[in-house]
Amino acid sequence: MDITKHYPVADTKENGVKNDEWILIPIWKIILDKGMNQKAKEICDDNCKGSNIKKFKNGNVIPLSKWDKVTNDFDSNKALDPIKVKLFKKTDYYEIIDGRHRCMVSHHNGYTHVPCNIYEEL
Repeated sequence: MDITKHYPVADTKENGVKNDEWILIPIWKIILDKGMNQKAKEICDDNCKGSNIKKFKNGNVIPLSKWDKVTNDFDSNKALDPIKVKLFKKTDYYEIIDGRHRCMVSHHNGYTHVPCNIYEEL
């Protein structure tokens, strides 16, 4: 049996709304943008190799500037909000709306899944 590993999810969001409609998505089903791919090469390439991770080939490189803060949250086992995702076109893969850092620190820590809220096309 495979072990599911993910970060702890907060009971309520920072705005006080309850976190109750999230699901776990396998981390390899989340598409990396160029900034996430760049961070993967710098920090967690070993964990990302061989995991069939999909990457966007186009777009701007948006750096992951809160890496240290989010890493500290993970290291202290802080419960965090699920990331926000939407289905990518008509595939089984997801594009991140909010939560790029949490996704990449999850990769770095070797987690298998990411807690997610799935949003319809915005």
